Amino acid sequence: MDVNKLKFLGVEGLFISNKNKKFFSINDSQESSIEKLSFIQGPKNSEIFFIAQSSNNDECLLDIPYQEHNETRKLYLKILKAMNLSFDKVSTVDFVELAKMSDTQKSSQNLSTSVLNINEYIQTTRPKVVVCLGLTSAINILKTDKKLKDLRCKFYDKFNTRFLITYHPAALLKDNRKKKLVWDDLQMVMKEINNFE
Repeated sequence: MDVNKLKFLGVEGLFISNKNKKFFSINDSQESSIEKLSFIQGPKNSEIFFIAQSSNNDECLLDIPYQEHNETRKLYLKILKAMNLSFDKVSTVDFVELAKMSDTQKSSQNLSTSVLNINEYIQTTRPKVVVCLGLTSAINILKTDKKLKDLRCKFYDKFNTRFLITYHPAALLKDNRKKKLVWDDLQMVMKEINNFE
């Protein structure tokens, strides 16, 4: 594992699936051979965890190099600001690297491994709310077969955590009318967070 490259990408650590549910910090001096896992950016103790599965790097929500022309990420940052949040105060994961892989058995196994790790990460860090951005992330995390329009506007309970599903920021760039729908959903998230305090 190239620790320096991970640090350059702003990755705090990787969650390794094992009996001890250990979070491998990239600041640790030790290195281990681990499977390809999803990158998680942001603090481990964040109250809100955003999960996305962007279709390509041009829609990736993570803080990676060469993102200055990424309109989807810019919109995501504006959404966070409207919620009185910032990127460094929430946890964000994007399955973009796995999503763009060809549909082979290996990529399917990688995705399954990553979903298991994300599920364990949620159970360990216990965010107050997990927001699935887009139907693909909802399908992978919540194992649902419903349409997104039928899933939004309500909370789902899993791992003693509240989950909410709404549109991916990329969808808002394609259809401006969805912005109000997303804002309605995210206001529910803000109310839920305030109810904890």
